[in-house]
Amino acid sequence: MSTGLDQEIESRILAEVDKAFDAQVEFLSNLVREPSLWGKEQGAQEVMYANLAEANLNPMRQQVTEELLNSVPEAPRTAAVVEGSYNVLGHKAGSGGGRSLVLNGHIDVVPAETSDRWTRAPFDPYVKDGWLYGRGSGDMKAGLAANVYAVRALNKAGVSLQGDIRLQSVIEEECTGHGALACVAAGGKADAVLISEPAHGYLPLAQVGIMWVGVQVDGIPAHAGAMLETGHNAIEAAYKIWDRVKLLKDRWNARSAEYPPLTAEINPVNFVIGTINGGDWPSSVPSRCNFEFRCGVLPGQSLEDAKLEIEREVAKAAEELGLTDTPPVVSYPGLMAEGYVLQPCDDFRDCLIAAHEQTSEIPLQPIVSPAGSDCRFFGNYAKTPALMYGPKAQRIHGIDECVELESLRQVTKAIALFAASWCGIDKGED
Repeated sequence: MSTGLDQEIESRILAEVDKAFDAQVEFLSNLVREPSLWGKEQGAQEVMYANLAEANLNPMRQQVTEELLNSVPEAPRTAAVVEGSYNVLGHKAGSGGGRSLVLNGHIDVVPAETSDRWTRAPFDPYVKDGWLYGRGSGDMKAGLAANVYAVRALNKAGVSLQGDIRLQSVIEEECTGHGALACVAAGGKADAVLISEPAHGYLPLAQVGIMWVGVQVDGIPAHAGAMLETGHNAIEAAYKIWDRVKLLKDRWNARSAEYPPLTAEINPVNFVIGTINGGDWPSSVPSRCNFEFRCGVLPGQSLEDAKLEIEREVAKAAEELGLTDTPPVVSYPGLMAEGYVLQPCDDFRDCLIAAHEQTSEIPLQPIVSPAGSDCRFFGNYAKTPALMYGPKAQRIHGIDECVELESLRQVTKAIALFAASWCGIDKGED
């Protein structure tokens, strides 16, 4: 499949990616050094801002506010805005007449728990055997670097485009999605959105929704020696409630075929308990235990119906345990995201596949992703087709997270070719 680009222009673009690749890896390392956890993304965003400014990509800081997010009422939300949070946006203006493109990526990372088990400190990036290590290297600061250096390569190659390219470095993809939602709320709709998540070799055409669920379980405190007569252990009850709730995973997966393009064999829904805490003294029967879990939701499945099913199972388990005086409390502390299915958009998909085929021998395999992403905001609420495409990463959310540098080079080249083909070369290039 051909990109339709002139071979000489294509060669210039690819050469510029190679020339700047060392600088790109240094930029990625600088991003990884900034521990951009929830609410603490500013340091990394300033690294992004400075790079966009140096490349004359017209950076701006977009404040994320309640007023802005509330302008998209159909997008479910459960968390408040972190004061002072902001996206960083860039822009390469086209001459007119072409298709526009958003290159999006999230700057936030998940915590690097048990950091003493990492080979080196999680936010101390280093390269070994062709891989760059560090929290956020794969998920997804490498993708952000690919976006920026793809556009920089177009500029360095002297390629003028007809359509606009907008770069977006957004916050809170891992926990609320507020950053991408703010971009959608601000308007400026594009013809396509490419999110450079680490999806090497895969082309997710659909993805699950995600819910974070919290459960507070109250027991009856007592001295450990008298627990059989007077106590009710909240921690033990919490585990029994969780054992019952997670059975919903199998039930929901069994319904996959009801939600095209899923089939009965896919089983994309996962349930994972992520946090648990309870008790205050080893010799006391604990009076309270809180746990939180993440569950996938089928694309097209009602979030409200899913919440009702979860609450029903919690209530049934509590009744069986005799927790009638202090029933468990269910809450929703973060992500509340609908699933997303790419609507028919063959030209977008084919254009991306053609750029990939020009830069990689690995075919793109269409999949349904068991993970959520910010694609949902653009696809569901802005009615803009959105796809994920990015480099190869390992141990995402795990110990010694890393990204393969040659895959980063390849993806940067593919994004640059895709952008040129999609947006159209200005006729002055002829």
